[in-house]
Amino acid sequence: MKTIPFELDGQEYHLLFNGAALFDCYDQFGDEGSVLDHIKGNSREDFDAVCWYLHELASQGGLYRRYAGYDTQPIPDADLFAVLLSPLDVTRARLAIQAAIAAGFGREEEKPREIDKGLLELERKNGRRLTRAQYLNMATQFLGLSVKEALLLPVGLVLDMMELEIGRKNPKEKEK
Repeated sequence: MKTIPFELDGQEYHLLFNGAALFDCYDQFGDEGSVLDHIKGNSREDFDAVCWYLHELASQGGLYRRYAGYDTQPIPDADLFAVLLSPLDVTRARLAIQAAIAAGFGREEEKPREIDKGLLELERKNGRRLTRAQYLNMATQFLGLSVKEALLLPVGLVLDMMELEIGRKNPKEKEK
């Protein structure tokens, strides 16, 4: 889970939007529209919503950090956030809340690496590993192929061409 740091009055809070925060938001504001609709305006009601979100997300972030083994820190309630927030801090708070919600709805998974089946087959046959960059460098620099040609030709064919070119350039080594 990813927390978003938010500093206020010399204290850093870690905002976390998780499932508990989502359903607390639904209980507090209802489930109609976006969860961000309540902090967009400039009314007292919207300011109170910003303070409530700060309290809720900082509480969830504090609980998560406690679970992860970090030291506990006190979390102010929404009323104290209302006292501590300056007009400029309200804008920063809205941005931090939006970032926390985006991180909460986002996924944290590694992108699967693209596997070149031709290079994998070559590795199985020859027992040596060749990266795509090495393959393209070999095909373009040594054989004079374009990148497009190197990508379209089967890997085995390019390697056969490579062996033939080495044999053509070094006939003495071939005789031995």
